[in-house]
Amino acid sequence: MLKKSLALFLKLLIALMAGLIMPLAFAPFCVFPIAIISIAVLLALWVKTKTPQATFWLGYLFGLGYFGGSVSWVYISLQQFGGIPPLLAICFTLLFIVYLSLFPAITGYILTRFFPENFKVKYFCAFPLCWIALEWVRSFFMSGFPWVLLGYSQTNSYLRGYASIGSVYAVSLITLILSALIVYGFSRNRQRQITCSAIFIAIWLIGFALSDISWTRPLGKPLSVSLIQGNIPQSLKWSPEHIKLSVQRYTDLTEKNWQSNLIIWPETAIPLPDYMLAPFFNRLGQEALQHHSSLITGALILTRDHNSFYNGLIALGNAKGIYLKRRLVPFGETLPNIVFLKKLFNTLGLAEPGLTAGPLKQVELSAQGVTITPFICYEIAFPEQVRMFTPYHGFLLTISDDAWFGHSLAPWQHLQMAQMRAIETGQMVVFVGNSGITAIIDPHGHIIAHATPYAVAVLQGQVQAMQGHTPWQGPGLYLMVVILMGMLLITLKVRDAHRKRLKSE
Repeated sequence: MLKKSLALFLKLLIALMAGLIMPLAFAPFCVFPIAIISIAVLLALWVKTKTPQATFWLGYLFGLGYFGGSVSWVYISLQQFGGIPPLLAICFTLLFIVYLSLFPAITGYILTRFFPENFKVKYFCAFPLCWIALEWVRSFFMSGFPWVLLGYSQTNSYLRGYASIGSVYAVSLITLILSALIVYGFSRNRQRQITCSAIFIAIWLIGFALSDISWTRPLGKPLSVSLIQGNIPQSLKWSPEHIKLSVQRYTDLTEKNWQSNLIIWPETAIPLPDYMLAPFFNRLGQEALQHHSSLITGALILTRDHNSFYNGLIALGNAKGIYLKRRLVPFGETLPNIVFLKKLFNTLGLAEPGLTAGPLKQVELSAQGVTITPFICYEIAFPEQVRMFTPYHGFLLTISDDAWFGHSLAPWQHLQMAQMRAIETGQMVVFVGNSGITAIIDPHGHIIAHATPYAVAVLQGQVQAMQGHTPWQGPGLYLMVVILMGMLLITLKVRDAHRKRLKSE
């Protein structure tokens, strides 16, 4: 009994350690092999464990390490900038990590509970199927949190090529299969070793070929852009006494860059309602027209009923359109419609967020005749939303204010998701932040230019509009659903056939 307890304790410790190194696979570290190895370690522990309860706890300890290291920056947003008392912020952060850890835990439980036999299909069908299904649920359940999905760990590896076929979820699937090949091929069976090695190499070669394909082509001439990174500290930005600082800084930096075709300011660059800034915006628009330039800025836009605001952006000068953020940040911009949450916020004396989400159908945004597909901050994390609203021409724009996350991993993880959206759509991405990171990303997901983080800076460069589309933009998640359903049917058929044989014997 003691021996079994010690063995389980050792497994739990290994699972925790495997999870703790997972954040190194993501930005800014980008040591992509770690994700494959770490998942392989977890799978090896799962297949050697008999009970669903034990595999649940193995997955849970793995999740605590994985998410504890990846998203603990939530504390900074809550305490340093949200004004929540430190102890309460720690509790909320821990609860969030505990919640996220349930996903790998449930994956382990389902895998052992419903697929206990260690056949090939358990490694290559049931395992990736359960993981991807739970990853997908995490992306929409409770408003969704698709942060540090497994596929993002491969943004800088050749496996990124699979994203143009099936998005980040396809990259997650391929990563899981590679991990399964390592575990299944780790045996004394020489033929199995050779077969798994050959498939392992083939997957990388296919990824290399896919990552080199240009699914889209240039459309028209490139635009010269100046991306303004004001680096206004959050403690000053939202202070009424320091509004003049924001106005002065962005105006001064813009005056020096009117030669650019397009100038872009970050999310809520000037934190005042649009109606209060109307004269200021009109003057900027006139100046932009005089210089044959365009300016896009984030802004708080009053709703028609005058009872709330949109988080949006406005195009000025030789540009047209207004964009209203469709997907709001839960707890930060809106409170999920759950009764006890409102009571909890009132009891704790916390201000209830109350922004309004923009409509699904909106007028197209353009500058200098080029179509721009805008997303504000959190929205770029959702591949299906980006696919749904991205036309087959132009480029993508994300404005954000990652200063809410301080000097943490979050801004780099955010940028990594934008890189994946570029690969999925075959379009360039312009990423403009207040202080975190400002960058230009090419259609293959490479960062071709970026400003110095946490500094006042202007990133000058060129952005090329693209036309055409990737295979992913057609069927979207339907292709992945078909693949996963096929894997499920194969797994069930093999499992049921085995059980019938056992009964007949």
